[in-house]
Amino acid sequence: MEISSCITSLLRRPLDEVNDVCNAILTVSTNILDDASHPGARTLPITSVACVGDALDCLKQAGFQINSHELYLPENEPTVKLKSLRDELLAQKLQLMLEVIDSGKPLSSYKPNRNRSNLAKERLDLVKYGVDIQRKEANFYRKLVSTSDFVLTYEDKTLQREALNVIPLDEIKENSLKKAESVEEGVGELDLDDYLVVELMNWFKYKFFSWVNKLQCDICEGKTEAVGGLEPDASDLRWGATRVEGYRCG
Repeated sequence: MEISSCITSLLRRPLDEVNDVCNAILTVSTNILDDASHPGARTLPITSVACVGDALDCLKQAGFQINSHELYLPENEPTVKLKSLRDELLAQKLQLMLEVIDSGKPLSSYKPNRNRSNLAKERLDLVKYGVDIQRKEANFYRKLVSTSDFVLTYEDKTLQREALNVIPLDEIKENSLKKAESVEEGVGELDLDDYLVVELMNWFKYKFFSWVNKLQCDICEGKTEAVGGLEPDASDLRWGATRVEGYRCG
């Protein structure tokens, strides 16, 4: 059975039954096509699609194999068929969803309409639109995971001790207490912790570092001119800097 025939059989089922299955196939397909080297990108839990036999047929046609608990695409398997599966499934699913919206009926009671004269053009347009959405969602997810992982560095006890060695806590606490005591009762009162945060921010902004609009030249100590953004090198990425500004001696 060819991929197009598998997809046609899959989407003959009620959309409310196969919607999650279609989304699982589209997600794993897009992840592989965008970044096949990413760990786990070439696998899909068999429970995600096992409830619908036509879905398994679609993935097998695209080159997926099955072991005891997951479907996987071998590393030496070309992705041409997988791209065909992703594009065709996405086009047909998006078209059906638009038809459902136009009909005003719930997914469970909608019967697909296949008598449309401009179906080929609509499919092409929907593929371009849908693939773009899938790619943006995948990129957003990777960015979300990366940012979440980075935030965890703030829980590092060693880094916290290093930071506390630099922060003048006694001075900040003393200034916080003075401000809290100087506020008239009932006028903009805050908790002592609030004043502590404000004092910490003031110290960080005005004492810990200096604002720099244009860097000073390392050689002549003269003014520099901005030359735009640069690719971050290993030392930048080590500290989480993904945007780098370049300057040259003026």
